[in-house]
Parts: sequence; C-alpha cells; structure tokens
Amino acid sequence: MSDSSDDFQLQLNRKSLIIMLILFSLLIVYILLLGVESIIASILGANIILLAIATIIYYSSLIVRSFRWKLFLDSLNETTQQKISYWNTYSLIAFSFSINNIFPLRMGELYRPYNLSQKQNYSLMSSFATVVLERTFDVIFMGGLVVAAGFLQGIGDLVNYSELVGNLLFSACLVVGFVLLLVILSKKETAYILIKILNNLSNLIQKQIILDEESTAEKVSKEVTFLLRNRKIIFLGSFSSLTIWLMEGVVFWVVAFSMNVELTFLMAIFILLLSGLIGNSITSASGLGQLPIMVAQLVLLLGMSQELALSTCIVYLLIVFWLIVPIGTILHQFSKNPSNQKSITN
Repeated sequence: MSDSSDDFQLQLNRKSLIIMLILFSLLIVYILLLGVESIIASILGANIILLAIATIIYYSSLIVRSFRWKLFLDSLNETTQQKISYWNTYSLIAFSFSINNIFPLRMGELYRPYNLSQKQNYSLMSSFATVVLERTFDVIFMGGLVVAAGFLQGIGDLVNYSELVGNLLFSACLVVGFVLLLVILSKKETAYILIKILNNLSNLIQKQIILDEESTAEKVSKEVTFLLRNRKIIFLGSFSSLTIWLMEGVVFWVVAFSMNVELTFLMAIFILLLSGLIGNSITSASGLGQLPIMVAQLVLLLGMSQELALSTCIVYLLIVFWLIVPIGTILHQFSKNPSNQKSITN
C-alpha cells in the first residue's frame, strides 16, 4: 500500500471464488437438510413492520459510524480547512461494508483509506491508522458488551452453561488482546511484524497490499500514538462505539421478535456480538463467516430448533449484510458525481 498507487482493483480471483462457492454450497446443503419449506415458511411469517424498523435502526447506526470516522480523520488533518463530509464518510463506510461482504479478508477496510488518499486531502497512512483504531474500538466494546451481557443475563434461561462460560472467557481474552494491540501498534518494531503477517495473509487471497512494510509500520505507529494521546478521540470514540453496538443489538433483538423468537435484549447482545467477534475473525466474506456461529449459539445456548435459528439468522443477515451490497454500491456511485459532493469546513 503506498500513496503513489495509481489504481485499486479488487478481483474475485480463483482462490476467492473457491472460498465463496464452498461457503455458499455448505449453506445450501444445510438448508436442504433442514427442509426448504420450513425455512421459507418461517421467513415469510416474519412481521414486515418490525423488519422495516430493524432496517431503519441499522442504517441509522451507520450515521454514528460516520461521525466516529470523521472525528478520527479530522483529528489527523487539522492543518487543512477542507474536511471530509458526513455524506462521504457514510457512503464510503456503506461501500466498504459491501466489499467486506463479497470479498474475503475484509478487503473493504483497505479501500476506504485508499479512496481518501486519492479523492480527499488525507494521507493514506493516516486514513489507514483511523481504520485500525476503529476496528480496535469495535472489538473492545463488542467483547466488553458480551462479557457484561453474559454476567447480567445469568444462566436462568440458558440450556448450556458450559457454553456460556467458554464464550465469556473467549470474549474477555479478546478484549485484553486488542487493548494490547493498540499498545503494540504504537511501537514501530511490533507494528512491522503485524503488517508483515497482514501482507502474507492478503497474498493468499488477493495480492500483497503493502509495498514498503517498514515505512508503513513507522507511519502507522506514529499516527496510532497520536490518536491514543487525544482525550477527545478516546472519549467520543468510546461513546460512539458503545452506541453503535447497542444499536446493532437492538436490530437483532427486533428481528428475533419479528420471527416470534423469545429472546431477551441481553441475550440478543450476547449472541450477536459473540458471533460477530468470532465470525469476523474468519477470512471469509463477513456475512458467511458470521452465519454458522450465530446459528450455533441460538441452538446451543437457547435450545432453539435449527430451522428457526437458521431462518432468524438469514433474515438478520439479509438486512445487515446482504442488503447493504446494492445500497452501498449505489451510494458510492452517487457520491462519485462531482455535483453531489458536499464539503464541510470547520
């Protein structure tokens, strides 16, 4: 990854297509084994009004994400009077999520900083550092909410107590790990090791994404250190991250309620965010990586039938993962039109 890159092209190469086809094939086989008729009947029985409410809440949460990202970006670009608009951050986030849901290895997170370096007055490494900080905030608050929801919910409504304990320990370790990650990224030497690993993983799926690993590590560690020393960033970033994941928990809760699934809000938070922590760490497309984890949690923790669990998760993923592909693409194409660009100056 370099500021002098002329083009950023994502191609569904043979490796990517094989991964996608395997995952889609497994999903289809699973549906066939459970019974297509029962799955379709459960989905068609959902409350449309509640699903519309869930959709509005989710795409409203992207507004909070836009605020958070703009806050991070502007803090690193204080010397210029021209700031990125909320419209551009919203459309870029939506489009990057579209890419994440199609390509392995969350490639959309690489498109955002590249696009800003080409179209806006932001350096590539500064933009990349803000995405790293975003994702670290996300994991810390996702894991923290999983632990809090698990303890507050208790074991009264759970079928599998050992599953709960194991999930709590996993989430707590993940939070600690990502707190350490921020410390690691503030050091050039350890940041270089992580970037080296990222490059090798990326090369397995697409191609090497970082050209000068040593220079990149130095710039990223410098920017992350600057962000961590900014109290405004820490406070508002934490508050917005908490808001984002509570809103996403509400979305899953409302979807479950629309499917006549008896699920407390705390358990909705617990299951959704735990599956997100595990599923998003898999290098498959985001939606496909999270689906089996969500189904397993509903079946193991609540004793729900596999048919109802899969139907509920499919409806949720339709709203959050698959619907955003056309929406994000349309918003991104619309934002490319110079007449539609909005500039905000502070």
